[in-house]
Amino acid sequence: MKSFIFSEETYRIHRALLKSILLTLSLLPLTGQLEQLWQMTGGSSQIILGFFALTLLSALLSVCFYTALKVSLLPFSHLSDHKEQWIFQIYRLLPMWFLVTMLAYLSYEWI
Repeated sequence: MKSFIFSEETYRIHRALLKSILLTLSLLPLTGQLEQLWQMTGGSSQIILGFFALTLLSALLSVCFYTALKVSLLPFSHLSDHKEQWIFQIYRLLPMWFLVTMLAYLSYEWI
């Protein structure tokens, strides 16, 4: 793909960042649906559903953490300006901050 404004590396970092944030955003509707399903079931079914939800959420959380960590470790050596490098250092950490905020919100909501 021919890029006109930014370099291809900048677009690659931006795509990885958006994928990571959208993956983290998928946690919110999934937990809402699992909570509604858990409240509709009764008795022993809640135990099985709770284990299933715990397994599903832990797998998704580990994938979200891996993608956020992968984005935060992307190299950005193609930038020449010091100010631009500083902005990209902060920009790379955005998925990890977003994941921490989402986990804090979900833990507050479940308590």
